[in-house]
Amino acid sequence: MENHRVWAKRSTTGILLGAFALSGCMFGGGQAAKDVEATRNQPALAQIDAAKELNGQSSELITTLLNRSSVIPQGSSFATVTNAVLASNARTAESDLRAARLRAQAKSTNWLPSIGPVVSLTSLGDIVAQLVIEQVLFDNGRAKAERAFAAHDVEVAAVGLSQDTNARAATALDLYIQAQRARAEAEVAEKARARMSEFVHIIERRVNGGVSNMADLSVARSKIQELNADHARAREAEATSLAELEAMANLPLGTVSGLTSINTGSQGLFPLNVLKARAEGNRTVAQARVSRADLLPGVVAGGTLGDGGLDVGVQVSGDQLINLGTGSALEAIQASQDSARRGVVQAEEDNRRVVRRLEQKRIALERQQAESAALVAEARRTYELFFSQFQNSGRPIMDVVNIYENAMRLERDSVRLKYELAQIQVEIASLYGTLVSGGDV
Repeated sequence: MENHRVWAKRSTTGILLGAFALSGCMFGGGQAAKDVEATRNQPALAQIDAAKELNGQSSELITTLLNRSSVIPQGSSFATVTNAVLASNARTAESDLRAARLRAQAKSTNWLPSIGPVVSLTSLGDIVAQLVIEQVLFDNGRAKAERAFAAHDVEVAAVGLSQDTNARAATALDLYIQAQRARAEAEVAEKARARMSEFVHIIERRVNGGVSNMADLSVARSKIQELNADHARAREAEATSLAELEAMANLPLGTVSGLTSINTGSQGLFPLNVLKARAEGNRTVAQARVSRADLLPGVVAGGTLGDGGLDVGVQVSGDQLINLGTGSALEAIQASQDSARRGVVQAEEDNRRVVRRLEQKRIALERQQAESAALVAEARRTYELFFSQFQNSGRPIMDVVNIYENAMRLERDSVRLKYELAQIQVEIASLYGTLVSGGDV
């Protein structure tokens, strides 16, 4: 709807001063562009840190992101994988962050006068060019809310970039852990297959000597076939995970091996999802305040400069007429702000539940791993005792085979728990955004 204005003549001094201020801002835009270009090759969050100095603003949220340190030790296998996949990252979220930063820079000067050309066709072939100058005197907080919206938009994009970077690192590490787990399971199957082959040879000799029967030999051979299948599946899983990982890193990582123990303590940090919910909530509140200002009339000083001379004045304007529904519209906007705040509280609760669940799962896996290690050690001692009895007192060979098979099953379970624990540690670190240092994002 067109603005509804009431004009009153005023002195031209303020308008002209506003025009000079705006022209200085316009010429200063080239320096801002140079500052953006100078930081283009820096990590994205470092660019935002530099922008804070440029605009004289400070963001506690972005400072928190920048101060996060990676829990992955330098020189470790995890660091090698993470560095490789981040070096080949397309960094789509960085483009979003840069765009949000530029929007914030544009909004940071929205309190200055606006100046621009107006061209009207007054008659056939006659064009009159005019220069329009406007300075907002009172806008119900709209300009301030727009600057707040742009600032929170940058914060949302910054958290999104941190989430995107940590998610990429977590995906790569999960693939690496899967490959390492499959490799370890293949090694267990290979060792079990070699030992089971020895048992088959023993049973074959006993069958030839009439001590054992063909049923025992058939069972032992079927166990070797199962181990062959387990070994093949593990090698295929390793190759699949490694191929996907190398596609992300765009370089070979088959020589990297071993797990890295990482600290999953939050150290007083908030999960990235909570930070993003807060930034989005603040942005929604700022947007609601902009909408509220749109419903109320403001005061603008402005005028035109053209062939007809200088025409200036003060206008009372509004984007919408005040009517019986204005009160309800203002209440709806207030309700949207309350809804945004409640959404942040809900997001914090949801994330606390996720964190507690992961922490309890980590504690359970650590306990299960310790128990599994004790069971594996006990199973090995039992196998050695049975094998010794077989050699010395003629214990049935199939008892030894079954005990050995149980020991190998327990060892596979122990391997699984070991790598599941590593995956949980990575997931928790990704949740807090500590897989990648803030200064490297």
